[in-house]
Amino acid sequence: DYSYHTHLLTSFDYNPCLLTDTKLRRLHRRFGHPSTDRLRRVLTRAGHETNKEAIEHIRKFCHHCQMYNKSPGRFQFILHEDVDFNHSIIINIMYLDGDPVLHIVDKATHFNAAAWLLNISTKVV
Repeated sequence: DYSYHTHLLTSFDYNPCLLTDTKLRRLHRRFGHPSTDRLRRVLTRAGHETNKEAIEHIRKFCHHCQMYNKSPGRFQFILHEDVDFNHSIIINIMYLDGDPVLHIVDKATHFNAAAWLLNISTKVV
């Protein structure tokens, strides 16, 4: 009883997902131009087969690595939780050339939008 589902699952063992040269270059840039060994460890932990020569080739011909010959450091960023979106907003009515403008800013994401108002009555706002 060899079903299609069984064939599909076993074929993953025989046909591994290989990273292309473009994807390896992109990973090299996005991880902050790491050393060859460090990028190999990351890819191995993620379950990818690695080719040391291919990674060394990418590092050897990387413009940034040629210029600075070392890692530029850790890329830092902040992820805001989705629950913060639209939780707190800042609303302003201001005048540009005598015409009222409604300006709204989301406090968490700093997304803002503005619209011209006909007047500043509560029905319009």
